[in-house]
Amino acid sequence: MYWRKSALSLGLLTVVLLAGANSAGAAIITNGDAVGPNYTIQAIDPGVSVDFVATVPAAGNNNTIGKLTVTMSHLNLFPLSFRLTENAAATVTSGASAGLRLLLDVRDTNGMVVPWFDYHIHAEDNAEDVRAIQALFGPGEGSHLVAAHFHDSTTGFGSNPLVILGLADNVVDLNYGLGAMVNPGQLFSANNILLHERDFAGFQRDFQVTFTPSVPEPATFALAALGIAAIGLKLVARK
Repeated sequence: MYWRKSALSLGLLTVVLLAGANSAGAAIITNGDAVGPNYTIQAIDPGVSVDFVATVPAAGNNNTIGKLTVTMSHLNLFPLSFRLTENAAATVTSGASAGLRLLLDVRDTNGMVVPWFDYHIHAEDNAEDVRAIQALFGPGEGSHLVAAHFHDSTTGFGSNPLVILGLADNVVDLNYGLGAMVNPGQLFSANNILLHERDFAGFQRDFQVTFTPSVPEPATFALAALGIAAIGLKLVARK
């Protein structure tokens, strides 16, 4: 009897230790919580879970203050999102590559009954502020836009099963496509996206990040289904 109790205690201890190890450094954050020293997160949509792991900026992490991991399950095609807001207006203008620098991971499970053929991540900045900054400062934007934007320059940038389409560096939109489709119940993941927002003196930056899957038009989907069925019939006939 004693050895059974000891084994049970050891098993429970192991579970607790593993749970602690998995969660070490990561914290689920909610509306109003800090994301680094200068920003807070707001307007997290229901069904979206965000955790934040802070880091000391260094060359090895692309001089980022940490990583956001966004987990959700889309049940329809409506965008899901969160917002990041600077705590106060910047007192100095940062270098072009400085300001808010965050790594972003996305984990989105297809909770629909049809596959996803595309996926879109979008940064929506305050357009009025962006125009004012462009007029007042005339900053160069060839490498870093005034508006919140994404970079693909990190080690480990990638996605599965959809793949990036088109440009992915210094852009406000990341567009993913085939690759392979995301079937119902399957996970779409995008890793090590660099999210960047520059500081400009006198401006309190604020932007929204949205996540949206898309499916084929009904006619396209029907044709694809017929094509798959035809292939299946040919295989059966060969047997």
